[in-house]
Amino acid sequence: MLCDASFVRIPTPTAAEPLPAAFSNSPPPVFPSVAAGCGQAVFNAGFDSGIFSGSGPPSPWNLVSGKNMSYLIFSSTARSETHSLTFGSCPPKDGYIPGTLVTFEISQAALVVCPNTVSRYDAYMAMLLATSNANLQCGLTLKVNEVAVATGSPLAYTAAKSFVDTTCCYQTGSEETTVKLNVAVNCTNNVAYGGAAIQPALDDLLFGPVSSATQVTS
Repeated sequence: MLCDASFVRIPTPTAAEPLPAAFSNSPPPVFPSVAAGCGQAVFNAGFDSGIFSGSGPPSPWNLVSGKNMSYLIFSSTARSETHSLTFGSCPPKDGYIPGTLVTFEISQAALVVCPNTVSRYDAYMAMLLATSNANLQCGLTLKVNEVAVATGSPLAYTAAKSFVDTTCCYQTGSEETTVKLNVAVNCTNNVAYGGAAIQPALDDLLFGPVSSATQVTS
């Protein structure tokens, strides 16, 4: 028997949860020379090989987390080659709290890098779908060893479905020979129950050595 119970109604938010603010790590004042044999560290950077493992992305990528995410698929809309990795949320979503972010994050661990080297870190994102609300946007965050090093400006849907780069640089330590890379996507959603359909796509996740600041900004 339930006695002396009280119920509180949680009001529907009037504004969507904000996206993380855009920023990028500053390049170092001095770029060390790139040693022979240093190259692109990421495997399956464009998601053009492999198969999905359960609900996770193709190897060697791993799904770290996802909130209010409905599916993870290949898309033939790609920046290069044949595929991009696309995730989405379809309304209505059970358990969805109106106005909260829709998120997912993938990672690739133990990537071999050269010590004391500056690497440029890139990831490209496009909005393939954003229904019901013209203000729906997604932001992309790059992480190295679980630490955020850049967040791109919020991206909204356009008919062009253009891939937009988020980039920064990271300098390895004098004895650092491996890194873990994470890419996180956060999307605003509607304040109505179930939100709205959102479908961002990722392609060309790159982490490779550079020897000058112009190679980071070009």
